[in-house]
Amino acid sequence: MALLAYLGAVVGDQAGYAIGRIGGAPLLARLARAPARAAVLARARRLVDRHGGVGVFFSTWAVAPLGPWVNFAAGATGLAWARFAIWDALGEVIWVALYVGLGFLFASRIEFLASLMGNLSGLLAALAVAAGAALWIRAALRARVGKRR
Repeated sequence: MALLAYLGAVVGDQAGYAIGRIGGAPLLARLARAPARAAVLARARRLVDRHGGVGVFFSTWAVAPLGPWVNFAAGATGLAWARFAIWDALGEVIWVALYVGLGFLFASRIEFLASLMGNLSGLLAALAVAAGAALWIRAALRARVGKRR
């Protein structure tokens, strides 16, 4: 299972790099048209520009949500493929080990965790209802006090 997860992660990252390499700066410009994507792409590009392969390494697990954008940016900015591939492969070892390890660790406790999450979601729903009721009561009291004046 871990090997398949690792291969899938590395192949996906390589595809992102290849798309960035083929699309280049025009692809980054097109992706950056939306303000939210522009901000994420700017962070990814800064990471690649400042740290190169080490930035790729950390984007695979430490700042994983930024990872796909770093892959595009690394390809588009011309980071050498060998450098990208080595740092990516090393980073994915950590990412896969963390997630597969957590899965292995918690697999025997899945029923307990499901029960806990069910109780937690019930508690959160009750708190949301209580907060809504408190806001409604507060607004009603303020309206009543305002009418008396």
